[in-house]
Amino acid sequence: MCKKGLSITRIISLKRFISLFLCVILILSIVGCQSSGEKASEGEKSVTSSAEKDNKSNDSSTEKTIVKLTMLTSAATNQPAKDQDIILKELKKQLMEYNIDLDVNTLTDYSNQLNVRIAGGNIPDIFSAGKIEYVEFAKQGILLQLDPYMNNLPSVLKNYSEDIINQAKVDGKMYGISKRPYVNYDLLFVRKDWLDKLGLEVPKTLDEFYNVAVAFRENDPDGNGQKDTYGFSTGGQGIRGFSPIFGAYGTTTPTNIYVVDNTLKYSTTEPMFKEALAYIKKFIDSGAVDPEFLVNTTEVGRQKMFMGQVGMAYFQWSEMTKPPFGDQLKEADPNAEWIYIEPLEGPGGKYLTSTSKAVGSFLCFSSALEKDRQKLEAALKFADLITEGPIHNLLCYGIENKHHKVENGKIVALPEIGEVSYSWVYQLTGRNEMEYLIAKYPICENEIIYAATAPMIETLNGYIINPEGFNYGDLSKYESDEVIKFIYGQKDFSEYDKFIETCYSAYNLSLYLEEAEKQLKQFGILK
Repeated sequence: MCKKGLSITRIISLKRFISLFLCVILILSIVGCQSSGEKASEGEKSVTSSAEKDNKSNDSSTEKTIVKLTMLTSAATNQPAKDQDIILKELKKQLMEYNIDLDVNTLTDYSNQLNVRIAGGNIPDIFSAGKIEYVEFAKQGILLQLDPYMNNLPSVLKNYSEDIINQAKVDGKMYGISKRPYVNYDLLFVRKDWLDKLGLEVPKTLDEFYNVAVAFRENDPDGNGQKDTYGFSTGGQGIRGFSPIFGAYGTTTPTNIYVVDNTLKYSTTEPMFKEALAYIKKFIDSGAVDPEFLVNTTEVGRQKMFMGQVGMAYFQWSEMTKPPFGDQLKEADPNAEWIYIEPLEGPGGKYLTSTSKAVGSFLCFSSALEKDRQKLEAALKFADLITEGPIHNLLCYGIENKHHKVENGKIVALPEIGEVSYSWVYQLTGRNEMEYLIAKYPICENEIIYAATAPMIETLNGYIINPEGFNYGDLSKYESDEVIKFIYGQKDFSEYDKFIETCYSAYNLSLYLEEAEKQLKQFGILK
């Protein structure tokens, strides 16, 4: 009995021990799971910790980690010294609210100085680079690959077209952020009061344009009894001043690549280009074109317009109608009525000019940032902040209520905005150009919108990295020199085919066009 009772007691004790052991294991398992869960959460937060700090916090008990970044950018000629730069001071102040301490250096000889620093291993965290340097830096491994971090750039994704984003790709990978391109400023202007005086209509076709120009030369539109007026001029444009004529023939000025119906075109070799030159020669021979057309500077061309020496001109609206030039025009001749007109219609359509959406500059990040998560996230945050929002507005329009104000959700420039015209040096991702121009020059809104949206031929040269063995500058100079000889009668058009042959044989045009086609297919522009 006693032995049997002892056996039962042992069994009970064993059961209690087993139960206790299982409870301990269960508790340890729960604690372990909680600990692992906490560690996992901490791991997830480490990716977003800086982003969370980006939100302005009023909790003074939270210790802030200030992240220092270095930035290099080009300097403006009218830029004040660093200690007098109110935009830089305000930029640094606002960035500190995101725990970013930005050290900025601006250089006058930017491209050369940047290359020297990079060659010496002194690479800034943030900097800009032109297209050729950008591609070289990417291939050298100097730049941070951005593909894994694009979600950290919501303002870029929101404000950039797919084409502009993709232009930052090198061998299919992102190594920078494109600087948003500018818009066209050029317009074709005519003296409406001269048209009225001579009983002429606004020219709409090439023939009408020619006839109006000749009438302005021959029929004394200013009424002074002298033959001292010309029909057409420009300023600071050179051969590009004839863009509306080339556009009416469905082509552009020399040395340009464009696409028509998924076919690569090169302006100078197109049959319509030769026809455009023949028209221009006839136009010049008529005597209606300003004899100094090709050599006029912007200032000289403008003065000829203001002083009543020409009746039509291809000119930038910013050099004619924006303050103070609009006021100067009225002061020079209160009766002068300059209006911009639609593109001229010709055998190739009606295009005002050529334009390019190609990106010329890129915001870059040092690849070393990948070794420091906080600096990496701060650099990406900086790029996003300068693309849209209050800091972007600061860099475009200056300090609110000092250089600009906001009315009904729209930015209105104040006269003092001229004090910060140098602020473009900090706009490394560019700006919404039309929005900016309209805010800054509301009196020119119509000209701004029309110049930016008129029918234009999109040139694609800016997309192309020139192949080894081809010099674009040499070909461009040769073509321009020869074109001038044709339109001024120094060469007969019987020599035109030889001119084109020389472009291929002496300047490797075939190599350029083959590479252009290959690269444009990579961009998806050619199928």
